[in-house]
Amino acid sequence: CRTTGGPVFVKVGTNPFTVAALNREIEVYAAMALPCMPRVIAGESDPEAPILILEDLSGCRWPPPWPQGGLDRAVAAIETLHATPPPPGLFEHEDIEETYFGWKKIAADPTLFLATGAVTPAWLAQALPVLLAAEARCMLTGDALLHMDLRSDNLCLDGDRVILVDWNWAV
Repeated sequence: CRTTGGPVFVKVGTNPFTVAALNREIEVYAAMALPCMPRVIAGESDPEAPILILEDLSGCRWPPPWPQGGLDRAVAAIETLHATPPPPGLFEHEDIEETYFGWKKIAADPTLFLATGAVTPAWLAQALPVLLAAEARCMLTGDALLHMDLRSDNLCLDGDRVILVDWNWAV
């Protein structure tokens, strides 16, 4: 959005999934502010139409490709995130494996995943054993703060600053 104060990024919940995700993200931003998080302009939780207004990141670099030293800065930012003590109580989940482990669900019924067209059935058949093994090795216990949705479209670079977006799955 363009405002008299300059551009901002606005997120609004419009269906049950986005309402829940956005209310959760607002809760995360209210509990902590880290250098790797976008600056919050305003936000309001609501059971029907939450709204979150963040700094405009459209002028940032969204890898790939990675600029010289960009990947090293991203890894350092993620390591700093993992070393940050999470706010008490905010990130406790009883169903953490059910929420975050997806390859078991895809193995049980790959129909929806294959319908995206992102991969072929042959690729999935070859990759699934490796992905299931990697997922089985994931330990979701401990006190490290995790973003839980790290991927290239949720990470941007603003000079030396590494910014992670979409914090609704943080644990």
